Amino acid sequence: MAERNIVPVEETAGNQHYPLRPHQISTRLIGTFGKREVEESAQKLLRFFQERGYWSSFTTQELRRFYEQQNWNPDTILWGLLGAWFNDNSSMCWRAPLDVYIAIGENGEYFVTEAFIKRCASQMQ
Repeated sequence: MAERNIVPVEETAGNQHYPLRPHQISTRLIGTFGKREVEESAQKLLRFFQERGYWSSFTTQELRRFYEQQNWNPDTILWGLLGAWFNDNSSMCWRAPLDVYIAIGENGEYFVTEAFIKRCASQMQ
């Protein structure tokens, strides 16, 4: 089996090096992820990074607080971005092998990957 090149993107407030900035990407991700619920999840995650101003690791607690501040349902955090999801006709729909959007670090922190950023960037502002 071919090895996947999964590249988590990690920046800090003082070290912002990734060429695509969160504010450059539109949150209108219509047709970008192939399913409305997944696109909504990606839009909300992108808004989280736009508010933060850079791509950084995050915890589910941080994301939950952000969802609650926006009056969004925190039960939908990362929906469809961590792996397989059921499509509308109840048959299993798997992500393509190279579409790893979220990586999980050794300490339980989450990172977006280049694949997530590039998929969202197809909707540049």
